[in-house]
Amino acid sequence: MIMRYHHCGIPTKNDFEGAIYLPKFKMHVSDHLATPYVVQWMRFDDDCPLPDLVKTVSHVAFEVDDLEAAIRGKNVIISPNEPSEGVRVAFIEAAGAPIVCLVRPLRARPIKPNFMTKKPMLKIILIAIPTIIVVFIIIVAMRPSNYRVARSIVIAAPQDAVFPHMNELKKWEAWNPWGKADPNLKVTYGGPASGVGANYSWAGNKEAGEGHATITESRPGESVKYKMEFFKPMSGSSEMEFT
Repeated sequence: MIMRYHHCGIPTKNDFEGAIYLPKFKMHVSDHLATPYVVQWMRFDDDCPLPDLVKTVSHVAFEVDDLEAAIRGKNVIISPNEPSEGVRVAFIEAAGAPIVCLVRPLRARPIKPNFMTKKPMLKIILIAIPTIIVVFIIIVAMRPSNYRVARSIVIAAPQDAVFPHMNELKKWEAWNPWGKADPNLKVTYGGPASGVGANYSWAGNKEAGEGHATITESRPGESVKYKMEFFKPMSGSSEMEFT
């Protein structure tokens, strides 16, 4: 079976532009293709028949080549249905988050395996580690002892809608790609549910490794800082910040 990332759906109680009403489910959705980051907003009527998990927790959607195979043996919370012509969709629950599997049998070409379906990213990283270490040692020898790596991305969503997904570690399960490296990953949460002191530990296979993350600073609607500790497959620590 082949799976490919399709979009991310975020529930909201606010109105949004370009809302499309789905009377069968009594909900409004946005066109995920309207943004370069394929984010879909969802607003539900009071009498929407969908499960509360779908209405309150963000979901990640994957396009698959075999819908029945994708949901076989899983906790199906919404059975296969056809919300629009030529598209079949089913919802499953995994790690406390809703996951969407969809198939478009009328697509002109079959789904082709891409980078993410061929090999887990962590496996590629681990293969490249020897080369990276050599290059890193050379660079470090010529640089100060401290260094900083930064990446940026624009998310077409209000800060107040995105912030909880950074500030509450349990919400990471809905979007964090590293947790997919090991389906049997063991995660333990500690401290408060969100904000400073919230923490979690993970332990998994050689791809997921083992480590601990703690929120050290939380500025509502602005930024969240974390202390990241890695124990396996290699030890180390760093500070991470989402702004």
